[in-house]
Amino acid sequence: MIAANSPYRRSVEELPVPVLTPEKVAELLGAEIIPAESWQIKKLCRWVEGILRSRGEVYLRENRTEILGQWEQYMKNEFKTCA
Repeated sequence: MIAANSPYRRSVEELPVPVLTPEKVAELLGAEIIPAESWQIKKLCRWVEGILRSRGEVYLRENRTEILGQWEQYMKNEFKTCA
């Protein structure tokens, strides 16, 4: 995992603009809203784009619950805090 203050972590401004809109991603995943910060939504859009390119829309729609679960787990693991 890359630390938040690492020079290797790209800032949100450096991330490429996603092709899919947050609304389209929510529709594909069957979610009315996706509770997250704007930079997290950008990462989610890029991730869903990758799945869409590699596996297709049918796969995405058929596995939306699993995909949302994977995303939730990723976010929990990525942003664990040391207590």
